[in-house]
Amino acid sequence: MNRILKKFLQRGVDLSPVGVELREDNTNYFCTPKGASVFGWAGIDGIHFCFIRGFGEMVFSVSPMNTSPDYVHPVAENFTDFLRLILACGDVAAVEQAWMWNEAQFEAFLNENPTTQEQQQTLSEISEKMNLLPMEQPWTYIKNLQSSFDYSQIKYTEDYYDNDMTSEAELVAPEWKVYFDGDFWGHRGKDRAGKEIKLDKQFDWAGYHWVIPAAYSCSKGLVVDFCMRVDSESIRDFMKKWNLDWENDSCENFTREQQMQMEWENPLCFNFKPCLKLNEKILQTTHGCAVSFNPCLPDGVINELEAKWAIDHYGLDSTYGWVICRDVFPWGTKHHPEINKLFLTMEQQPGQVPGSHFKVHAPGDSFMFSHPVSGITHTLTVQEIEQQTVPQNSFGSDRWIYPTHYIAMSYTLTPEPMENISVFDCDEGDRPIEVTPDDHSFRPVGSSSCFVVGVIGGADGPTAIFTTIKLAPHLLGPIAIAAYSYMALVPVIIPLVVRIWCTKKELSINMKEQEKKYPSKTEIKNLRVLKILFPIVVTTIVALFVPSAVPLIGMLMFGNLIKEIGSDTSRLFDAAANSIMNAATIFLGLSVGATMTSEAFLNWTTIGIVIGGFLAFALSITGGIFFVKLFNLFSKKKINPLIGATGLSAVPMASRVCNEIATKYDVKNHVLNYCMASNISGVIGSAVAAGVLISFLG
Repeated sequence: MNRILKKFLQRGVDLSPVGVELREDNTNYFCTPKGASVFGWAGIDGIHFCFIRGFGEMVFSVSPMNTSPDYVHPVAENFTDFLRLILACGDVAAVEQAWMWNEAQFEAFLNENPTTQEQQQTLSEISEKMNLLPMEQPWTYIKNLQSSFDYSQIKYTEDYYDNDMTSEAELVAPEWKVYFDGDFWGHRGKDRAGKEIKLDKQFDWAGYHWVIPAAYSCSKGLVVDFCMRVDSESIRDFMKKWNLDWENDSCENFTREQQMQMEWENPLCFNFKPCLKLNEKILQTTHGCAVSFNPCLPDGVINELEAKWAIDHYGLDSTYGWVICRDVFPWGTKHHPEINKLFLTMEQQPGQVPGSHFKVHAPGDSFMFSHPVSGITHTLTVQEIEQQTVPQNSFGSDRWIYPTHYIAMSYTLTPEPMENISVFDCDEGDRPIEVTPDDHSFRPVGSSSCFVVGVIGGADGPTAIFTTIKLAPHLLGPIAIAAYSYMALVPVIIPLVVRIWCTKKELSINMKEQEKKYPSKTEIKNLRVLKILFPIVVTTIVALFVPSAVPLIGMLMFGNLIKEIGSDTSRLFDAAANSIMNAATIFLGLSVGATMTSEAFLNWTTIGIVIGGFLAFALSITGGIFFVKLFNLFSKKKINPLIGATGLSAVPMASRVCNEIATKYDVKNHVLNYCMASNISGVIGSAVAAGVLISFLG
């Protein structure tokens, strides 16, 4: 084993977030050079990284999806430089694909694919544990290495090439083998090839003619090839409409909306979900792959050789277009079952299709549109719309200037659609601008798309100020600054703590699915009465047990009460929410600011308060997460730990941050309403806790 690689493995850094999976089963592909020692996999298309005997410590990338002679390229002089390239690029994808780009394309790829928080953490680990800095000019480094390399020195196996190993050698179809843990380009693992079972079943479905030529019985499950036939005329019409040819099919030539429409219209693009019933037992597919054959390409141009080989193997008519989908169905039993009866169910999956364009300017504006598929007319009504700004310093980077202006809109749809309808801004948005190149920092974390940021509106600040006035008025200034500063840093602190204590599985818990599985048995008959009684009951209970907390709880509950009573108190509610609140904020700022003298700030006490404030926030979030974890150990109905993380008083920022985290793992998992319940409980709890402190220490 390479000594630097061995040293790196001893450090225990997981490279999978940056695109390098370390496996034990390093099964070679047809284009893996002789003498290759594979150490990592990209996880897609069979791409892997290796050292080659006879080339010292040089690192190579191998991509089976490329065409000859571009299967193998050197990417680094040694493993140390390989890590430095990853530090500079944020991910191995740019390193592996640099051979086919110019410098502008390389930089554009990096800008369009900024590093995620998980990747940033991995990059930091690499830098710290290996004491490395990012490569200064990654594209120049890779190009210089590849331009001076003698590719003729690489030796290959004879699986696909003739003995002379010439670049003009004709590729020969390999022996047809199908594996459970494999695809059309190779396989992983040590399992044996499956036994082919001839089926030769044909049927018409969803406007296409289908052929299922064979299934393959493997030790772990059943592999089935689904072949969808497409008329060449429909392919030709599609290519003519979008002016496509084999040299002009890049996504860069089309807008996002055009790409969506093309995918919808593409006759060689069809998404379906098969389900097998084997001997009365349902088998669900767990993974699969697909290749397509386009007969409308010029002679000598074949976009996927594996598709041509599949067509030849199954004896399919090559005058048609074909999409060949390979789906894998695990047995779900310890022993290989006997196949007596086999039934197939096909389910078409929904796709995305662009709809109408519209412009709105103010709340109340509406827009009528027809569903592009069903034709049903819907009305979109704007509830809120406003221009908002993200402070530039929120991004924490002096190297880049990020777009800060955006428009936030909430709306309703009537009638409520049966399918998902999404609203997107047609404008792609501005991209970050690099103003100060920095050789000692990683690629920035961020996105060109704008996101909605909540403004602090909770009771945490007032609670801290009230408690300080009672217990330590001389520290009012530093404590107020610390409290509001860390509430503003909730989008930073919560993701940091969540990343430490929560797993991906826990963060993917869907609360709506849990509600469906375990519905509540308690029915609320008169919700309005309950909303009115709630502030009265809470204030009464707190007054009885913690009288010192009444000024805080009383004001909070009074605001809720006049809001819920309705039209009779609308004037009072409007005054409290606007004029009185604004005036109180101004006077509070002036009074607190008057205490912010140099003597109060320039001392170790203030530093201790700032550090303590950070720890208090972090511990509060951690406590909520672990309480949910404890609850989940004893309950069938699971709770997402993000709900526990919002058990503090930063309303609604904490809830919005946690909802954003949840949707990163599952776009349909919106936990905002659940988090708000925990968030409000945190407001009440912090006020009660302040009252307890005042009672004991005042």
